Amino acid sequence: MQSLLMPFAVFVAAWITFRPDPKVTWILAIPFFVLAFMFTMNYDTIHLVAWYGSEELPLRYRFAATWAAREGPILLWVAWMALLSIIWRNPLKSESEESRLMRLRLMNGFSLTLLLVAWILQPFKAADGTGPGLNELLQTDLMVIHPPLIFLAYSLCIVLACIGISSILTDTKGVKDRLIQVARPAFFFATLGIGLGGLWAYLILDWGGYWAWDPVETGSLLPWICLVMLLHLRTRPGKTSDHMWAGVAMACGALSLFATMVTRAGGVWAVSVHTFVVDAAGSPPSDVFGRIMVLLSDPSGIEVVIYFLGILQLLGIFLAARLGFEFSKYWLALLPAVAVIGVIGGGDALDGFPHTLLVILGLGPFVEAGIRSLPKGHDWKWFAIPGVMVALRFVHGMVLFELLSLLFAFGLIFEKDRFKGWGWASGGVMLFLAASWSGMLDIWICAIGMTAFVSPWFFADENEEFKFSFKERSTQQR
Repeated sequence: MQSLLMPFAVFVAAWITFRPDPKVTWILAIPFFVLAFMFTMNYDTIHLVAWYGSEELPLRYRFAATWAAREGPILLWVAWMALLSIIWRNPLKSESEESRLMRLRLMNGFSLTLLLVAWILQPFKAADGTGPGLNELLQTDLMVIHPPLIFLAYSLCIVLACIGISSILTDTKGVKDRLIQVARPAFFFATLGIGLGGLWAYLILDWGGYWAWDPVETGSLLPWICLVMLLHLRTRPGKTSDHMWAGVAMACGALSLFATMVTRAGGVWAVSVHTFVVDAAGSPPSDVFGRIMVLLSDPSGIEVVIYFLGILQLLGIFLAARLGFEFSKYWLALLPAVAVIGVIGGGDALDGFPHTLLVILGLGPFVEAGIRSLPKGHDWKWFAIPGVMVALRFVHGMVLFELLSLLFAFGLIFEKDRFKGWGWASGGVMLFLAASWSGMLDIWICAIGMTAFVSPWFFADENEEFKFSFKERSTQQR
């Protein structure tokens, strides 16, 4: 029976992603409640209950043990997303029917992705022994309250991102009112969840204070700060564009994914009491995002990579919309598609997949929109600039640095206004200057990178539409 539960939930999630229907959306929460019931009844024939549950635990701690491992929190997140999809099934303030359908499809699509990830992890697999039970530090009433509140806050941040994307792709009219409607409860639950986490740290973990800058603690603070920014955009009425409102909302979603990624890759990202994965083989790369790539060979690799791709995709969508470019909506199916690969090939299905291609796939909406916007007769030799950034990554090996340099490079070659393009080039030059000054990269690598970013102005043809020269006085006075 349990073996059919996850495929059934995935099928329903896929159905309502294409045809949103609140009458069946509640089915997505069934796997979580079944798992919680098994923990409560100490149904130790499945692995998770045998490993983390116990008859000796009080009833509330048995229930809280549901989210003590990797699988439970994902199913809890799906349950919250299903509830929010039902609550906001009707149009929000000033929301068109097209925008509403797009928003619900995005929300249900994210739930589908999470269910596919949970299916990879097999939450209902048979027990093969008994475990140590629930960690003593987790046997507290705060364990019952804190994690659900945090995931509710993250779910609301994802809803904000879905509103931002649907508004950009359909109609941004009234997006401010829609976002405020969701941002208020998101801020409330995020504040409450973080506050209870600090209390837990002080009373139970004995950190000597309410805040110790633990990586996961700090990660959870980032979406909270973004929510504060979103709510304070109202103090500048008429001065903040609808696209900027949508962009900040998408940043809330991206940062909630980032906070989750830090938690789920705890031992690889940094030392944390919230660690789920520990990489004990060899010394990891010095670049934090490079350490994320280490997980491609881990059974949990697909999950962490999906969070990483989600962050990049939100960034790519915002940049494409900000520059006024169009892109295919098929990119929105990227995360479920990657999760399906994991279901078919296992959690380590992307082991050996080129890191650069992952970055470009994440930025796909921005890259495609930029290419489609290029005029006929565009000089394709300028695509050598991103090529140089990719080649340099094989030398320095830093995925994060490659991501940032590619952002500036693509922004430069896609920018129609060459004087605005100079801003992208300046950003790329400063990036390599900072890397040189800090000793992060060798001087010769930085010199190549900076030369690539200023090359359009050194090697531009005289008959090109834009006129720029380092020697012309009129240019310097702009």
